[in-house]
Amino acid sequence: MVNRIFFALALLFLGQTTFAQYDQLEDYEKDAPFASTEGLLKLNLAFASGFMPNQIIYNHYLQGSLAYFPEKKVALRADFSMLLSSPSQASILKQNTGIYLGGFWHFVDKPIWDPYIGLQAGLHISQTTYEKPGFVYAQYGDFQVSPAIQFQTGVNFYISKYLHLSAGAQAIVAEQRGGKVPDDYSLTEFRAHLGLGLQFGLIDLEKKKNRVF
Repeated sequence: MVNRIFFALALLFLGQTTFAQYDQLEDYEKDAPFASTEGLLKLNLAFASGFMPNQIIYNHYLQGSLAYFPEKKVALRADFSMLLSSPSQASILKQNTGIYLGGFWHFVDKPIWDPYIGLQAGLHISQTTYEKPGFVYAQYGDFQVSPAIQFQTGVNFYISKYLHLSAGAQAIVAEQRGGKVPDDYSLTEFRAHLGLGLQFGLIDLEKKKNRVF
């Protein structure tokens, strides 16, 4: 399973270099739903499934993001993720909420297909259960806050001027320390996600182009 996840990440990353060539093709850009990504504000909501290789468990998440393009191809983006379920029998993970902030590079300025890569730093708020002598049921540990790093790669498909679909993969590195777990609990995870989003242009590019200073 881990090999398949690594293969998917490598395939997505390889696809980015292939998509990059389209930035020079006028026939591709003429059908784009907007003139440029510059000034674009994007909101996205996605469902994600993940695998924690150190714990051998699977998880499901609700994810969201808010991105702004201060200039073409460059986006500042904030992400969040919230654990919906951890169905693996061996899982002791009960809460795993992530908040991230970072930068993204988009390979195409006037996209229909919009491949990207990004790096973010953030925090995880997590909670695990533990066995306590004399108790039949597992006990809940304290919430723990852990630093995290997240790498993302994926692609957006713009359906219209205001609507897009998204798909991608993530690699997250984090570790919970404490929470009454005997050893530090690795939160490192590989995820794949599918989502739906909205976008709005906040800059009148024609006025900016004709502005005289």
